[in-house]
Amino acid sequence: MTLPASLWRRRVLPLALLALVVALSGCNGWFTQYTSTDGSQQLTRISCPTISTCFAVGETQNGNPLVEQTSDAGQTWKTLDSPQLDIAFSTPFIDCPDADHCVAVGGPEQIPGGTAHAIYTSDGGETWKNSIVSTTGDDPSGLWCVSDDRCLVTEEGNDTTNSQVDITTDGGATWTASPKIEPNGPGITAAAFGLSHIVCPSATECVAVAEEDYFTDTPPVPVEVAYDTFASSTDGGMTWHQMALPTGGGAVACPSSTHCLMASDQAVESLTTTDGGASWTITNEPVPGLDYSFSDISCPTTMECVAVQFFPSSNADAIYTSNDEGSTWDSQPIATAFKATDIELDSVSCPSPTSCWTVGSVPSSTGAGDGSIILHSLSGGVAWPSMSSISPAQGPVGGGTVLTISGAGFFGSPIVTFGSGPGTEAATNVIVLSPTELKATVPPCDCTPPPPEGLAVPVTVTISGLGLSPPNLNYEFTYLDS
Repeated sequence: MTLPASLWRRRVLPLALLALVVALSGCNGWFTQYTSTDGSQQLTRISCPTISTCFAVGETQNGNPLVEQTSDAGQTWKTLDSPQLDIAFSTPFIDCPDADHCVAVGGPEQIPGGTAHAIYTSDGGETWKNSIVSTTGDDPSGLWCVSDDRCLVTEEGNDTTNSQVDITTDGGATWTASPKIEPNGPGITAAAFGLSHIVCPSATECVAVAEEDYFTDTPPVPVEVAYDTFASSTDGGMTWHQMALPTGGGAVACPSSTHCLMASDQAVESLTTTDGGASWTITNEPVPGLDYSFSDISCPTTMECVAVQFFPSSNADAIYTSNDEGSTWDSQPIATAFKATDIELDSVSCPSPTSCWTVGSVPSSTGAGDGSIILHSLSGGVAWPSMSSISPAQGPVGGGTVLTISGAGFFGSPIVTFGSGPGTEAATNVIVLSPTELKATVPPCDCTPPPPEGLAVPVTVTISGLGLSPPNLNYEFTYLDS
């Protein structure tokens, strides 16, 4: 069955408007690339294998798969069509290990005996095929592709079955279920159990969140309690080990094979392993200003991560960035025509330290259903350059000290200045080593001679399009009498 043209027509910003948006986007880090507000579709997940290619997946108004694809870094988005997409497909996930191969999975909306399907492509979306992932009636709750042929899908579980992991080794054509994963909560009876948010940092190591509802044996009647665990596998997802989480679990990302981040209530759990994933150490890192929990996290490097949240309040932003392995997070504003509280972001994908996309929902103009939005950042998600340290922090009044500045948002040809007002001097030999580190040669100080204790001046980094780093007196350079 071919869907009505009204459901499949492209909703791409006019190129002239897009050019204007791109020109202005550097002022605040994120800009809108795509919107659909007529209620005919809802995008929920995005996967960007390269800085030019992205696939966003969702469902149409009548419950069929919807795939939007760009191959020009989001200048244009096109709706991919295929007879193989005429299947039931709710709450989908997508992962694309490269620009040619993608797998997406969607569920039966918890219909007992219902079928979870996969759609997959090996030619960049030109053609799609579908397959049956599972008939347990459970919705897929996570997807991760280790390679172009091996992918793993978690099931969220329901009232009558425990969870399993479905695995393909042929790019999505056929699927094999792992043994059922038994709950290990302290209750006497499991009411529901399932895994979600799966990530595999290596071919053998996988991690996920396990969510369980169980009944206690508290007299006079059992009480249903929610219980979250961190689940890990060292055999590619066939068997799983669980450990309790102190504050619940959510989205997962692994910057490396020894370090993972897991979203929890108003915090991020930092998990580290030294034995190949057999055991993990958990450290809770609160995120100031975060209302609930991150819905997704993407880490293009071991240091840099971008996270999005689904339900921001009037006092919170929907996007956060970290440049210190997830230890601290900074909220980032968004440039859109919608109020911040109207944007609910589901998914984020950063194929490089500088390029990120996020997808979510916005209010429908018709009042029926939700609309869709895709946002893009060319600055690693940051709205302005920031500094986290400078070294060394002092040097001779005559200048010449080679300074290393760590932070975020370092791109292009930064200008590093010392001092303020008429006495401001620019550094020379500014070299960007990465988006989070640069070097610069300290200029001479127009302050001869400095006071005996030295003269401390503010250090500022300015990036064309992003503006200057926020003032912070912790990052000063002190000129000493040489």
